[in-house]
Amino acid sequence: MLAHAAAASADAGRWAPLVEDLARVFSASSVALFTPQPAAHVQPLGIVHGDLAAGTEPYFADWAHNDAWLEAVKGTDFFQRAGEARFSQEFLPDAALRRTAFFNDWARRYGAEQSLALKVTDDSDRDAPVMHLTLFRHLADKRFTAQDRTRLQVLWPHLRRAANAYWLLQPVRDAVREAEAALDLLPLPAWVVRADAQVDHANASARRLVTAGFPVRERHGRLANIGRLDAAALCRQIRLYTTPPGRTGTLALSTGAAGRWSSAVLHVVPIAQSALYACTWPHAAALLMLQSPVPAEHGELWLAWLAQRHGLTPAHLDILRCLAEGKSLGTIAQERGTGLGTVRFQLHELLARTGCARQQDLVRLALGA
Repeated sequence: MLAHAAAASADAGRWAPLVEDLARVFSASSVALFTPQPAAHVQPLGIVHGDLAAGTEPYFADWAHNDAWLEAVKGTDFFQRAGEARFSQEFLPDAALRRTAFFNDWARRYGAEQSLALKVTDDSDRDAPVMHLTLFRHLADKRFTAQDRTRLQVLWPHLRRAANAYWLLQPVRDAVREAEAALDLLPLPAWVVRADAQVDHANASARRLVTAGFPVRERHGRLANIGRLDAAALCRQIRLYTTPPGRTGTLALSTGAAGRWSSAVLHVVPIAQSALYACTWPHAAALLMLQSPVPAEHGELWLAWLAQRHGLTPAHLDILRCLAEGKSLGTIAQERGTGLGTVRFQLHELLARTGCARQQDLVRLALGA
């Protein structure tokens, strides 16, 4: 239970297992962890387990500001300090509760007829809004006891620390969501990966690519292959392009799936070049983006796209075309009537613009292999 509380401070999804544990330990029909009256700028938190789950939406819509238990003690010092744990009958006697619309229209309908409530945080908590943890049982069930209250208060310091850390880290979670949303807008499949090809985030296009049956596989959270680049090859390329000072790499990929990727290119972008990604995924090394612009055979259309993508001149394209035909630099210089040094200079320009490391990579890129 304490492990769930610690994990929930950083991960909103871990509050639910904590609430489930509380329901089991306290034999509660329902458990709710929520911000009863959050400020306008605070995103409400409502984690509910058990019979009451169906009543969460109507509570926040109609009853959060008309909670009979809280209304009964409004303006008093009762249940105002973090760490207080109170039985429902201390707020309002059962007979008085049964006469309220809150009980008849909401509490009885959703099995919230008796409770043990803990104020997890209060107005003195600088980083967190007021938060309540409430255990519920039906009236026909056994009453909560003083022992239950003591056990709940023993857990309170851990819950309070988790709540304060959770709200303190809210801006970080917002930044992560914004970064993920930005990547999801990309039409290209993209992966934020660590040096060992572990995936910190795959955007929507990348997730669709995997489910559509393309030759991209993940295993235990790591990229196992993209096309014919296996995990070891991917790691080598990530290390190559992310080793300081770092540079963007462009790799030609060959298909292994019935010719579906006859012209695919993988871009490797060091994360260090982007402060947004570096802050959101601190352990990430690179952003991988896959482009498959030409679904047909290799040809002039593919070369034209390469020219547009990399800013290649007609002279660059001519060399690239000749290399793809298997011609040597000497043959190219002879056919063009230029010096070998000029061809070599243009070759170096071509390598720099495409991000290829070797002449062999240029040939593969030209062929879309």
